[in-house]
Amino acid sequence: MTLRTALAPFDLATACVDRRVIQAAVLYAEGMADVPHEQLAYARFAERNSCIARSATDPVTLHAAAALVAIAGRQGLRSEAITACGHLIEAHHTRGERSDALIWQRERSSLLHADGRCGKALAELADCLAYATGLAGDDRTVYGRGALLQYAVLLAGCGDTLAASTMLHRHESLLAPPGSMDRAVDEANVTAEIRDVLMTHHAVCTHPQWGAQSVTPIVFPSPAPGRQDRP
Repeated sequence: MTLRTALAPFDLATACVDRRVIQAAVLYAEGMADVPHEQLAYARFAERNSCIARSATDPVTLHAAAALVAIAGRQGLRSEAITACGHLIEAHHTRGERSDALIWQRERSSLLHADGRCGKALAELADCLAYATGLAGDDRTVYGRGALLQYAVLLAGCGDTLAASTMLHRHESLLAPPGSMDRAVDEANVTAEIRDVLMTHHAVCTHPQWGAQSVTPIVFPSPAPGRQDRP
């Protein structure tokens, strides 16, 4: 029996079902990229009913919400994806999983930026970066570097390459060492991501710096030994 057949008796608009059917609906939605309207319908069905039938912090609910973020985001339904991100952030905070909440905050910032809500997107990333730089050991490096590079991409995507370069210099201790393979990969990825953002973002950008300066490549720092982040 296929998932389509198993789920056929359920009215997606009204049904409230058990855990197994919700899980099946999520899996079905994730595998239906070739039928976008069905994919979205089952993702909404799973997310809505998991919130009703399970707790907000139940793993099934988290899976359903994550699927809806991905599917709605790909289909350009950014407001819906942003709302689902909010549910995930709150749930992970409740579960004491601050680092997982950070991942969804970063996802929400990307969605906000793509939707032209640049101020909110950058404020979200500033919060992510402030939290990540307060972590210890490898967590600081992993989460801090990810937030920093994303911040640089979104700033540069708004045309503010000077601020992006300044941000990288300010937090240079989060970056991989100059000359390392990790640094080369990071620089290449950031350059490619900025190029992709600039291709479309100008149509929705609300950042006050947009158009105020020519868009030039951001400059990664070459730090002096022992230099520390400035607040």
